[in-house]
Amino acid sequence: MAPGHWCEDHPRLSLLLFEHLVTLNPFLAIISLIPAPFIIFFVKKLTRCMASGFDVPQKTFSGLTERVKEAFTGIRVTKAVCS
Repeated sequence: MAPGHWCEDHPRLSLLLFEHLVTLNPFLAIISLIPAPFIIFFVKKLTRCMASGFDVPQKTFSGLTERVKEAFTGIRVTKAVCS
């Protein structure tokens, strides 16, 4: 990751934003934190489901890539023999 990338500053920016929210309206700041654990839980669960769903297509593409590599190798060998 490049220096100064937004991901590196994300925790710091989140804290600054929350601090600003607390200064404006402490009650609203506390209320806004109520759904956070649920959001984190569902995002982690969804991420696991999506990752497992991509395994099968990835294996399929891997096999396809191997067959294409073998085909190109065969073409090169055939050209070398014929020349």
